Amino acid sequence: MAKKVDIRGETVWVLNDLGEPSGSEPRRSQASRSDRLLERNPALAFSLSVLIWGGGQFYNRQWQLGVLYFLFMVNFYLFPAVILGYWEPITTGLRTLDVTASEILVTLGIFFVGGLLVWIINAVHAYYGAADEPAAFEGVKNPLLPAICSLLLPGWGQVLNGQARKGACFLLVAMAGLFAIAALLVISFLWPTLDTAIDRRFAEGMLFVAVLLVPPVLLVWGGSVYDAVKVCVDPMKKQPIRIRMESAVNRMRMAGWRGFFRRAELTVMFSLYLVFSLTLSRYYFPQDYYAALLKELQAQTARQQMVVIPRRIDRLLQTIFPGQSHH
Repeated sequence: MAKKVDIRGETVWVLNDLGEPSGSEPRRSQASRSDRLLERNPALAFSLSVLIWGGGQFYNRQWQLGVLYFLFMVNFYLFPAVILGYWEPITTGLRTLDVTASEILVTLGIFFVGGLLVWIINAVHAYYGAADEPAAFEGVKNPLLPAICSLLLPGWGQVLNGQARKGACFLLVAMAGLFAIAALLVISFLWPTLDTAIDRRFAEGMLFVAVLLVPPVLLVWGGSVYDAVKVCVDPMKKQPIRIRMESAVNRMRMAGWRGFFRRAELTVMFSLYLVFSLTLSRYYFPQDYYAALLKELQAQTARQQMVVIPRRIDRLLQTIFPGQSHH
């Protein structure tokens, strides 16, 4: 309501027109200005939380969550450092309580995997907390930035492209790769200190699983880089499969097969590169080359008094390279 003076000079109260409310324009402009100030970049929030746990939450002004995730990060690095730095006195003391080294390794592995999950949750939470409608985020425009970020961490480039769900899937693969790298380093460091057959067998099993994880993780890692670049160059790749298929059909109707393959040039070039690389590697590195590498690895692991890995290598040699096994 507002005061107005009628034709008789009397002051009366009247209802504001709903279509043009009196005095609402300044408030509306002030509210829109406030909304613009509160808008934040989801990709930047995600990247900050990837680098420093809780960094994206601080950027979103979620101070309590930022402090909580930062404390998680401190414990994530501090606890393994203490365990590995004081491994011998800790194992000696816990052995009196019938706690074996393999049980300590299990606890350390569970803690590490749980910490990686918290790290991913922290980054994804920062992304969705940066804007009321994260789906409206169209991603960065520079194709080089998603490629570099995916090269450093699978899934990072997908998030920069505005594909948070796809990025989260790639991040799970990255988590498996980080676990494999950590297992390789930790087992190699602790192997000389393991003196019982049970502990050695368990550590060797973890080492074998880590080695098996490395090839698929590297393959997905490369796919993440390729996908990040292609999606940033062609924003249509962000659309659902149904819409992309309809768009492809429309291009074929308008320009024929030539119009369809114009968008597939990058895929064709990448496929030809893979075929060329495999052909060249087979020419320069025949089967005997890989058999010799496996034999050398088998001999080295046997000298370290390992049992599981030399047997697996021998079985692999018998399966793929008949007559090439070496005991």
